[in-house]
Amino acid sequence: MGPLIIALTIVLHLALPLFLLLWVGFGHSQSRLRWSTDVLLTAALLGMLHVAGAGWAMLGSWWRTALWAGFVLALLASLRRVRRFGWLPARWGGWLGWLVSALGLLSLTSSLVELSTAHAHREQHVDLTFPLHGGTFYVVQGGSSALVNAHHAVAAQRYALDIVKTLDWGGRAHGLAPVERASYAAWEQRVLAPCAGEVLAVRDDLDDLPLGHSDLSNPAGNHVVLHCTGVTILLAHLRRGSVTVRAGTVVVGGQQLAAIGNSGNTTEPHLHMHAVRGRQDAFETVAWSGRAVPMHFAGRFLVRNDVVHQ
Repeated sequence: MGPLIIALTIVLHLALPLFLLLWVGFGHSQSRLRWSTDVLLTAALLGMLHVAGAGWAMLGSWWRTALWAGFVLALLASLRRVRRFGWLPARWGGWLGWLVSALGLLSLTSSLVELSTAHAHREQHVDLTFPLHGGTFYVVQGGSSALVNAHHAVAAQRYALDIVKTLDWGGRAHGLAPVERASYAAWEQRVLAPCAGEVLAVRDDLDDLPLGHSDLSNPAGNHVVLHCTGVTILLAHLRRGSVTVRAGTVVVGGQQLAAIGNSGNTTEPHLHMHAVRGRQDAFETVAWSGRAVPMHFAGRFLVRNDVVHQ
């Protein structure tokens, strides 16, 4: 992950909302109409970032709560000041500022409407056991919308999950974007069978890549394909030499299958997981063209920024 991506993540997730919080609390809105629009704009941005922000695993998930607390404080700080304002802007510049805020609010509101569907689906789901254990895990991709799931456009991966492990401070690594694989909490985390079934295919010979490199020719990297309860499940980006099963092996739920690595088309150590309908022996169907099946874990349909304690 390059410096530009890190900088953009910090600006979008921290600098921009902090600027809006300061504006709400101490800015010169000069009218109650502008102030109320700015308050709604700030709340909409915080809501959007809370659900769809992709950088919290890097910066620390506790920031989401801290920003909402800052919003409450900014709102309280502004109440005494706003009483002195008239309802409407007195000058054309005030109307222009209000128009900019209103357009931003309209754009964010339309995205929030789409996000309201991200936590639901209309497909028949499969109940599985969470495939990781021993810590706190964070969903960085997942849900029923492209706004929260980068895999959503691929037929087989419509409900795919990308999962990392987090440290005590809420981030997924020691540092914002370390270059050592071992700095990531997910590295070498045990991957467990999410259900009892038959192993259909494995791959275990691909190198774990240095951070910043991806293997586009083998996007799944080292992987295990498992058939169970009427679905076929792909578990991908595993560490070379860590797979403990072979094709034809019958496994029980919770049995160790492999460990998380950094093989395939990946930016950092994490587990990719998705399910498709039926028994699928062709890898192309499993990875790309199969009919995606939503996965539930202890009754939860996981979406980006969800936290799982195991």
